Amino acid sequence: GVGEVKVRIRNNSDGLFWNESSLAWVGSEFWNVASGSTSWQMSISTAAWSGLSGSSFTINSKAYDKVTQPSGANVEINYSTITFWIDTVPPDSVLTKQEYNAFVGTPWYGNDITAVTGTSYDADGIEKTEIWIKKEDFDYAWNGSTWTATASELWVQSGAQDVISWSYSVSTDAWTTGERYRVKSRAMDTCDYDPNYQTTYSDKVFIFDNAPPVSGITKPLNNTGYGSIATLTGTADDINQGTWPS
Repeated sequence: GVGEVKVRIRNNSDGLFWNESSLAWVGSEFWNVASGSTSWQMSISTAAWSGLSGSSFTINSKAYDKVTQPSGANVEINYSTITFWIDTVPPDSVLTKQEYNAFVGTPWYGNDITAVTGTSYDADGIEKTEIWIKKEDFDYAWNGSTWTATASELWVQSGAQDVISWSYSVSTDAWTTGERYRVKSRAMDTCDYDPNYQTTYSDKVFIFDNAPPVSGITKPLNNTGYGSIATLTGTADDINQGTWPS
């Protein structure tokens, strides 16, 4: 029967080996003793991966049987080998449209918004990017086809997976003139287990306005004769623009 299993963890970048007992990477080859036998496990401190994001590691396991005589246990020769990598750095995404505060203190107004666009980056690859579109002054979020009453985050995929530059189409009919909207984006990397999500979202606010203003002429009067006129007067208003006039 199986007596014990030992595990070797090697950092492929510098050739050091992890010693779980001393919680340190060491220069000499080191085999950690796992708990269990036919089904085994080995706990590893998270300190092992500190500062090593992007590094790859090779793990070997070798089993020993319970033979004691005459020279001790039989040891597995062709032991198991796997290679994996660690990525603890979250990806990043940036909204390239819509704009906000093009001039400090001045919100950006848009009248032809048919897409939300951006870029995403991670050293080890982007799995997907999601966006959250919400009404700034009401508890509504865009679910991909309509507005849903919710105060919670509601993320929709921005487009195809595994892309750096992305674009999410939104019909102009989705927007109401004179309302404020907030758009956030977050990227997820390609880690197969416990993938990293962007922690600080890209965040933009804009006001939608596609209602034209109206103007009128008060002087001269229509169909009226004047001997002379030095000033033309009138009025103008953006009465159809809603809560947040431009």
